[in-house]
Amino acid sequence: MKVHAGVGVLFLLGLGLAPSSARAGVTPDGWHVHRGFYFNTDAGFAYSHYDFTGPADKVEAHGGGASVDFRFGYALTPNFVLSLDLTGTATVNKPDTTLNGATLRSNTDYHFASASAGAGLTWYFDNDLFLGLTVGSGQATFHYNNTDINSDNGFAAQARMGKEWWLGDDWGLGVVGGVDYVSAGSNMRLHVIDSSGSVYTAYLDHVDTRTFFVGFTATFN
Repeated sequence: MKVHAGVGVLFLLGLGLAPSSARAGVTPDGWHVHRGFYFNTDAGFAYSHYDFTGPADKVEAHGGGASVDFRFGYALTPNFVLSLDLTGTATVNKPDTTLNGATLRSNTDYHFASASAGAGLTWYFDNDLFLGLTVGSGQATFHYNNTDINSDNGFAAQARMGKEWWLGDDWGLGVVGGVDYVSAGSNMRLHVIDSSGSVYTAYLDHVDTRTFFVGFTATFN
């Protein structure tokens, strides 16, 4: 699975201007009830931590960045949605990075990213608060000098919670926060030049990523 995470912030206009609405039984027929085809997207700010480990080496990287998610699904009940979820995150350029505890510096631009695809469940409460869980497959990427080094596909999960405000029959905007996790095998070789000019190669065969995100969410249903 090719990883390519982007930066985006969607649907800012109107957030927080519409009052919270009640669900079926209070509003007109069918309004503000999740039913049928469901589309949702989140975008916002993220803070990620990447741990690459090997037989004798460990690389840690952490920094701010962005996240973006897409969900395509079906509302099985007015409160319960089943979906296919696509998630992606990326760090800023040159995040704080260490090799075996020593700070790494580079003259070349680089960043880290992760992406996943999986089955998602979203539960909406009557006050338009929601909880979501995704489980699937994902991978991490080290991007440098227009080159991508991808991990293997591994386990991925996301947990999120948020609040929506309805803007009409079909569209809702809101806020969301949560955490992404990816754990996968890796075949990464990191070549480092020390102060004496010698080249050291770190062998890294596993990666764990954790990303905390907060942002905006938009739903069509």
